[in-house]
Amino acid sequence: MLSKLEMKVQKILKNMLTKAETCFKLFVVAKTGNRKRGERVVNTDRLSEFIEKSGKKKGYLAEKVGISRQALRNKMLNITEFTSTEVNILCSELGITKLTDKEQIFFANDVPDKRNT
Repeated sequence: MLSKLEMKVQKILKNMLTKAETCFKLFVVAKTGNRKRGERVVNTDRLSEFIEKSGKKKGYLAEKVGISRQALRNKMLNITEFTSTEVNILCSELGITKLTDKEQIFFANDVPDKRNT
């Protein structure tokens, strides 16, 4: 028969394990995303071309958009999504004025998955 202390420790460990499993599941979702083939996503390569051409640093662009450099990276890698305001600010900063360029960058289809590179 387990003592009260042993039962309490067992309960705490079970609770910790449940929390760890939840954290792991959230990590897996964040890492893999909910992206399906053919879903509209950011064309990372095309956006990077415009960033390079502009001569602006990603840290500067992130600051202008109002997010961290890591958040910008996550958005560029399709881990999280850009808001319409963020897209407008980036386009303004990068001189992206053509609708076709905006569509190719921010509403791309079947772009390579860059998240694990």
